[in-house]
Amino acid sequence: MTGGTRETGEINKRMTIAAQECGWAMALAMRVVLEHPEIQHTFQVRRYAPDIPIIANIGAVQLNKGVGADDCRRLVEIAEADVLVLYLNAMQEVFQPEGDVDFRGLSSKIEKLCRQLSIPVGVKEVGWGINGVLAKILFDCGVQFVDVAGAGGILWSQVEKHQTGHPLLKKAVQAFTDWGIPTAECILEAKSMAKARTILASGGLKTGVDAAKAIALGADLAGLVRSLLPAAIDPDSEKMVKRLELVMLEMKIAMFGAGITSVSDLKESNRLVYEASG
Repeated sequence: MTGGTRETGEINKRMTIAAQECGWAMALAMRVVLEHPEIQHTFQVRRYAPDIPIIANIGAVQLNKGVGADDCRRLVEIAEADVLVLYLNAMQEVFQPEGDVDFRGLSSKIEKLCRQLSIPVGVKEVGWGINGVLAKILFDCGVQFVDVAGAGGILWSQVEKHQTGHPLLKKAVQAFTDWGIPTAECILEAKSMAKARTILASGGLKTGVDAAKAIALGADLAGLVRSLLPAAIDPDSEKMVKRLELVMLEMKIAMFGAGITSVSDLKESNRLVYEASG
C-alpha cells in the first residue's frame, strides 16, 4: 500500500494490524514521502506491528533521478522497515503523466546501493514479470531476493490510462492489455536460473490455493494485493483479519488435498522438475 492521505493512512493501519495478528509481512510504497515529508506519519505503522517484517518500497528508476543511499535509509527509518525493495515499473511509467522512463544503467546503481545499505535489498516487478535472465542479473548485482510479480493481477497501464491527458497514449494502452509474462512462467524461469536464491511470487494471486501453487512451483513466499483491498477499505478492521485467515485456510486445505503436511514439503514438491531440467 501507499499513503499520503488520512484514508490511506487508515488503510495502512488496518492492513498492518491484520498482518501482525496473522503473521504476514506488510509492504509500503514510499516514494511520495521524498517529495512530501509532511505525510510520513501515514507510513509509520511499526507501532501496530512489532513482530512482522515491514518492507519499504521505492521505484528503482528513482536511482536515476537523484535518489541515493541516504534517501533510502531515510525511508527505511521512517517506516522502521526491515527490508528495502526497488520496484521495476517501466510499463507503468510510460503511460503515466510525466512518467520517469530513463531506466538506463540501473543495474550498476542497484549493485552500488546493495553495497551501501546494511539491510536486505530486493527487487520486484509490478505486474509484467521478471524472467530468469533478469533474475540472475539482479542476483549478480547483490539483491537478496526477487519478486517476479508477473502478469495477471492489477494492470497498472490501464490504471494510468485514466490519469493521462495524452489522447494517443489513451489509445495505445489498449494494445498492451495482455502484455507481460505469467507469474507461473516467471517462477519456473527464475528458479531454474537461480536455484538457491530467494524467489517471491505475486501478480494475479487471489486465494490461498494460488499461493500454494506458487510455492509448489518454486517460490519461497507468495504475495497478494488486489483481492485483499475490499476488506482493507472497510472500516471494520476485523474483516481484514478474516480475509487473511481465509487465505491461510484455503492454503491449508489445498495442501491437505495434495497430501502435503508442511510448507517445506510443499516447496520440495516440484524439486524433481528442476533436477530434470538442470
